[in-house]
Amino acid sequence: MKRKTLAAAVAALALAGLAGSSTADTVPGTVSGDGGDRIGTLRVNGDAYVKEGGLSATWVKESGSVKQITLSGNRIGVLTGDGVARVKEGGLSATWVLEAGDVTELALS
Repeated sequence: MKRKTLAAAVAALALAGLAGSSTADTVPGTVSGDGGDRIGTLRVNGDAYVKEGGLSATWVKESGSVKQITLSGNRIGVLTGDGVARVKEGGLSATWVLEAGDVTELALS
């Protein structure tokens, strides 16, 4: 199986597992792999939030106009509604790096 296909399959399974845990004002998010302690959600209005640490940690808004958020280890990736993929590495306040435009799906590993 190709690495990109495997990463997409793992992301899809992670999202499927969280589908039952969303609330009325959020859509399913993703969890970070590699022993990470981050949780991300994508709100109905397109705002992406991530929290780091314990389950009671504070949510931090990462970006707006998002259609997908992906977490992997210390990386956070977002895909905006206009097809722009950005990734940051490190802390929640790290600087975004433009990866590509005209994107339909984003996967991190």
